[in-house]
Amino acid sequence: MNHLFRRCPITIEVWSELNCLHFFNIQGIEFEQWLTWAIWKDRNKKVHDRKIIIGKDTANFVSSYMEELKRLEENTCTKRKEDVSWKAPSSLVIKINFDSAFDGRRFRLVSGVAVRDERGAVFFTHTSFHKGVVSAFAAEALACQLAVSTGFDNGWIRVIIEGDSLTTVKKYKSLKIDKSHIGVFIRNIQQMKSNFQEISFNHVPRSANKLAHALAT
Repeated sequence: MNHLFRRCPITIEVWSELNCLHFFNIQGIEFEQWLTWAIWKDRNKKVHDRKIIIGKDTANFVSSYMEELKRLEENTCTKRKEDVSWKAPSSLVIKINFDSAFDGRRFRLVSGVAVRDERGAVFFTHTSFHKGVVSAFAAEALACQLAVSTGFDNGWIRVIIEGDSLTTVKKYKSLKIDKSHIGVFIRNIQQMKSNFQEISFNHVPRSANKLAHALAT
């Protein structure tokens, strides 16, 4: 047992891959418990099914699973607000909503961006596909970056970026250096923010983000 969880080369590789990630407790379940379960599951596949398992795959599985649980927790917290509707921005401000759909088995992402003005008129939508996305958390972060890029590329100087992923929005609001695996997306956005006269990030429940969600799914 000590060999499996401390000395096994696969386990060492898993810890190395997860070293820079920031995880959280979810409903009292510790990250280490999920990691132990994932390593044990992959060990059984290797022994009994003779499948080749690499540490990076296990790390990606744990990362994606934990972040998906976090998102479910966020959705539960906002469930009572699900009757909230999309609200128009103030005059001369553009609101850009974003959402994503993540395929954890194939590490693929579909992102949706919807743009509306103060009248609520939709004048721009975009759906894009990406490969090599490692987790649901990274998928939301990339979708948010695409929303900011949309505003930047079109020369809109006053924008509101809005999505239903609370953790993602909080990270983009923060001025702290992010050392998680979405840090590169956050740095990209921080660099683009100086090109706007006004930019803010809002979290809303899914009911207020329906169009972007539909575009992503």
